[in-house]
Amino acid sequence: MKQKSKRGRFGLASQMVKFCLLLSVLVSSVLLPLFAVRADVAGWNLLILPNKKEYYANPGDQIRGSMKVRNDGDVKIVGIALFAKDFTANDEETGDPRFLDEIDSDYQHQLAVWMEFSQEPFDLEPGKSIDIEYLINVPPDAEPGGHYGILYLRQVSGAEGQTTMGFMSQIGKLILVTVSGDIQVDGDILEFFSGKTLYEYLPVDLYLRMRNVGNVHFRPAGTIFIYNWRDELVGTVDINESRGVVLPSSIRKYQSYWKEAFLVENFQRDAAGNVIRDAEGERVKKLTVDWKKWNLFRLGKYSAKVIVVFDDQNMVEQQLIATTTFWVLPWRLILATLIGTFLLIWGLIKFNKWYKKKLIEKYEQKIQGDREQKKIEHQRWKENRKKRQVKRQRIREMINKVFGSGSNGNGKKSGSDKDKTNDSNDSGSSLTWKE
Repeated sequence: MKQKSKRGRFGLASQMVKFCLLLSVLVSSVLLPLFAVRADVAGWNLLILPNKKEYYANPGDQIRGSMKVRNDGDVKIVGIALFAKDFTANDEETGDPRFLDEIDSDYQHQLAVWMEFSQEPFDLEPGKSIDIEYLINVPPDAEPGGHYGILYLRQVSGAEGQTTMGFMSQIGKLILVTVSGDIQVDGDILEFFSGKTLYEYLPVDLYLRMRNVGNVHFRPAGTIFIYNWRDELVGTVDINESRGVVLPSSIRKYQSYWKEAFLVENFQRDAAGNVIRDAEGERVKKLTVDWKKWNLFRLGKYSAKVIVVFDDQNMVEQQLIATTTFWVLPWRLILATLIGTFLLIWGLIKFNKWYKKKLIEKYEQKIQGDREQKKIEHQRWKENRKKRQVKRQRIREMINKVFGSGSNGNGKKSGSDKDKTNDSNDSGSSLTWKE
């Protein structure tokens, strides 16, 4: 249990990952339902209106009341009688009443012995109803505070062929009487905690254990404020929307749910609205995605602060505060994301290496091709140069042949021509070619 504090702090802040929307709340079990109580046993269908009533009285007062009993079944019910019992809170902290079979004169909150009503058995035809009146005689020396009892139906005799039903725990009217005097309205928070320390997805179930140390019942009200790791308000949850009471000298546990998120793990239900269970009896969950709340992705450490208020005997509002922490970590989603990210990065690295290798190979191929091309061109140039040299050599030979010496009539050089040629060669005047 987180420590209880008397000081309150309401910090309004923006969201953690900018994720927040509407709230959705489930509340705790109901001690005193506001609807009519109906019993459908062995073909019976009895209805009591109203199913609970609260009175405020002074010592010595007399209270008159009535209730309607209606047969909504198709079977005539005979031999029905009215009885009274005291009740207190059960030991399971659910708020359900525990009926006391025997009258205890030392019980501080007794009420059954104060009630007067007709115990004459009556029959009830299908579709018919009957009004039953009762009196509550508050003793002059009645203990101040709360007194609690139930008026219930019991079949004392049945028709032929009809099963006789005894105490019908669900067919009764709860009565709460507050007697004036030294009334003490006092309570505290025993524990405020979450169902688990670590949640993979919402909803987060939050539990508040309230203890009544006074002598009269009270109805706690309040709000649970959810903060992220940056101390920003990201959600609120109302407590005790059903306005269930905490009886004196008892503990009641209220359950609330925080489920405003992008990803919520809900229990699967069939067409009739019943929770589906697997072969081992475990409730089957299904992850639902609300795209309208895409910005409400919950992740990290959260703190919950509950502020409980109720009015004391002087009608002064009392305030109680408690805190708890929990984590929301969608580890499977995170693991899948990390693996996917790793594979993506690994794939990009591999692709980058392959692409670089291809670029290098392509560049090397281009360089090699350029070299081969230059080599071929150089070889061609050498061949062309050789051809040009051969061609020039032939031209020189032809010119030398034509202009280098004279010819006589029979095609032979004369002596004088030879001398001229020799003179010319000696003087270096012969025709030469340069490459």
